[in-house]
Amino acid sequence: FSWGCDRHGQLGLGINYDKEDGAENTNQPQPRFCVYGVTIKKISCGEEHAAFLTNANFIYTMGSNRCGQLGIRDQDMQSKNSPVLVE
Repeated sequence: FSWGCDRHGQLGLGINYDKEDGAENTNQPQPRFCVYGVTIKKISCGEEHAAFLTNANFIYTMGSNRCGQLGIRDQDMQSKNSPVLVE
């Protein structure tokens, strides 16, 4: 489940928010059920991003990547609203 502020896609819900609306419509106050097709072993959350470790020891990240915090090679990608595998 995930809930709270999703301004940068850090909840991993895959929702594309209208950037012109600002942050007003990005809050998810009720828990939302998430299915990613993997079994999650551990989760870590930051203010603008989140990461999880699977039972197979793969790391996925989502949210803001403005400072490279997602650990992905595409530095031009400012954010990711669904989990991306860290190589």
